[in-house]
Amino acid sequence: MLVSDGWQKTNQAKHAVQVESDTVLVLAHLARANGIEEAVVPQLKAYATAASAEDPYSSNITNTRNDTGKAYLALLTTISQSPAIEAPARTAMLTAVRELLRAHDDRLTLANDVTAPIK
Repeated sequence: MLVSDGWQKTNQAKHAVQVESDTVLVLAHLARANGIEEAVVPQLKAYATAASAEDPYSSNITNTRNDTGKAYLALLTTISQSPAIEAPARTAMLTAVRELLRAHDDRLTLANDVTAPIK
């Protein structure tokens, strides 16, 4: 039972990282396709840098989590306030941004599983 749970957590963690990575790529492609690459890609890079700096086991996680939150908000603001995007494209991009946050939260939740060392 413990081996199965450990195996499941590993697969869930891999999936969360893959979804987060894929969503960043989708957002970059959508930005390029809609002509707002110059505004969105720097925000994506800032988000990726902040998110990758998070260490769930660090005592400094609150500060790095705040940095990631600020980068996420900047990305969300950039997309939602861009006048160059039509409504369907904006909806697709905002959906992808929400998916990015969900995948990020899933990744951190799995990393903070305190029972993992026991298993």
